[in-house]
Amino acid sequence: MERNISLEKSKKFLKEKNRVVITGVQGTGKTYLAESLVSDMKQNSKELREMWISSISQLSEEQSKPTKNVNLYILDDIFYELQMESEFLETLTKVNFINHIAENCIITIPSYIWKKHIDQFSKAGFDDMLIDLNERDNHEKRYIIKQLMSQHIINPTNANWISESESILMGKTPFITIGFPAVVSWICKKPPEEVDVRLMKNPLQKMSEEIEELKQSHKITKCSKYVILSYMTFHDGTLDQNNVDKPLLHSLIEMFARGFQEENLKQYAKDMVGEYLLEIREGVYKINLDIWSKLVFVSVAKENLQFAEENYKNSPRHIMKVKDCQLPDKMDKAYPECFIKVNRVANLSLTDEEQI
Repeated sequence: MERNISLEKSKKFLKEKNRVVITGVQGTGKTYLAESLVSDMKQNSKELREMWISSISQLSEEQSKPTKNVNLYILDDIFYELQMESEFLETLTKVNFINHIAENCIITIPSYIWKKHIDQFSKAGFDDMLIDLNERDNHEKRYIIKQLMSQHIINPTNANWISESESILMGKTPFITIGFPAVVSWICKKPPEEVDVRLMKNPLQKMSEEIEELKQSHKITKCSKYVILSYMTFHDGTLDQNNVDKPLLHSLIEMFARGFQEENLKQYAKDMVGEYLLEIREGVYKINLDIWSKLVFVSVAKENLQFAEENYKNSPRHIMKVKDCQLPDKMDKAYPECFIKVNRVANLSLTDEEQI
């Protein structure tokens, strides 16, 4: 029987311990699960006042002066794969403080960070309230497939392929570096002729190649998608057609699609709904999979690293500074598409030996 077991277990932890820790690789749905839990709690409590914290600066501010009457903290995207040891320890100290004062608390942690610092997390008691989204069983995977197929209203050909390929989709091998929901969601939106077993060998690499194809294309139908994805990546993942950052948009058009017609922005975005975008309200869009933002950032940085760093507040999360830190080799080999390596002499000054 298909069941959302992770949601059920998380709700149980919140009920019994008032806390839950969610871990998983990118695309497993950590933030989505947190949002589902908040939604469920709102239905059961009219007095719920939640606070989302997703940056170290927010975390520090809340630690120094806690907001009154908050009874649910959601610490999402606080930890990231390239955190230096000192920064991780500082972040964990602040997280432990919030966790201690919180009436209810939801914390998300990437798998790489969880495994790397398992001892510190265990000392904090996080392993007693852990939901590992990498360990979903087949009942939950079938539930996810069913939900995503319904959500995307996929055509019969894709539906048949997904149904017939259950053994491949249920296997663990293809999903080491990207979450099961992200892969299934991506497949649901692919044209039938592009969906085959070869797609599953390294889905993250295939997704990266898809982004590069958009960037290199001379067809406005494709390069316009790259410009819009790039704009949204550097604009907090959103596009509001009534409030466009024109300098940013013009810079991207100049770099990647000089044939981009600004007056056609509305139609360009509409054409991407379902494939890359979600329309959250009239004229306002967000990227439908967070992984696209990571891949697009790396793609843009390959062309213009200085622009990428200056315009993306989370650029340190995706730039490996070879001379400044010891690279996490296992992670580097696992999903290099989401990171960029640079040898740097000084800030924003690149050597001839720069690796991208």
